[in-house]
Amino acid sequence: MENNSPELIVMLTHNDRTVANAHDIFEQCQNSKAKFWGFKGSGLPIDKMKQLFAQMKKQGKERKRRKKSMQRVTIFNFF
Repeated sequence: MENNSPELIVMLTHNDRTVANAHDIFEQCQNSKAKFWGFKGSGLPIDKMKQLFAQMKKQGKERKRRKKSMQRVTIFNFF
């Protein structure tokens, strides 16, 4: 039987920007059952985004980064 239940994506954002303490929040919650984690393409320097993605990958989480443009919203996966 197929599971049609919705999946939660935990977004480490506030007011459409990644929060400054996103890494700390993820560290505190990384052992939760949440499978999908993400953040926006603004609010953190790129090196901090890469570190956060690496930590998410290390914990086996699905990673998403949203980049909002005027024409469309695109979801990127970083590996």
